[in-house]
Amino acid sequence: MTISDGQTDETNMPDNDIQEQDELTALRAEVAEWKELSIRRSAELENFRKRTATEKEYLALYGAERFISKLLPVFDDLNKALEAAQNSPDQALLNGLQMVYNNALKVLAESGVSVIECNIGDPFDVNIHEALIHVPSDLPEGHIAQIIERGYQFHDKVLRHVKVVTSSGTPLNESDVTE
Repeated sequence: MTISDGQTDETNMPDNDIQEQDELTALRAEVAEWKELSIRRSAELENFRKRTATEKEYLALYGAERFISKLLPVFDDLNKALEAAQNSPDQALLNGLQMVYNNALKVLAESGVSVIECNIGDPFDVNIHEALIHVPSDLPEGHIAQIIERGYQFHDKVLRHVKVVTSSGTPLNESDVTE
């Protein structure tokens, strides 16, 4: 049966048509749910791929960090041997150590490791320095008075801080102390 404007009167529709209409509505809702789920799963998969790629890059870049950290004392000892050989009359020893040391620095540099540059008189920087002691000196307060151990950086990350002694400022003279 039809109503005067050409639309079907649902109250007079056969039960099969109503049931088919309900099933069609339910199926459309289910399709929309599956479509939404598919979009979410695709986004999750894409995020997983990006996260995995980022982790892979990080591992490729910093995977050797632990091994390199364990080698740092060897490079320190090599540097100390070179410094000691500079006071030796044996020029061949000095030249040999210098060559080995330069090759070691080259290998470090190719691996992304560099010595943190630090000089006496530089201002103390908590990001790259580790203060072991604070002593009076002629340097301004908060400046490096002595370098105890070299520091190293791996790409943009500090592997080992430079161990330093910092200045607490000019020492007091006995004439400055009054009772």
